Amino acid sequence: MPEMDGIEATQAIMSKFPDAKIVMVTSHGQETMVLNALKAGAKGYILKPFHQQKVYETIQKVCNRKIELQFF
Repeated sequence: MPEMDGIEATQAIMSKFPDAKIVMVTSHGQETMVLNALKAGAKGYILKPFHQQKVYETIQKVCNRKIELQFF
């Protein structure tokens, strides 16, 4: 991204929209970036190359997480 990286973007989004559900997409071998993204507020991640089913499952899990927590 030309102006900031994914971590900075996540931090900026979360500061304005704390309920945002961010899913990072990254390449294999970037485990540190994934951990930093999760610390910045991302709710999940998908490793490239990815498959349609994995994208669907990850988004489903992230979207359901808050709903599930509200019941407990």
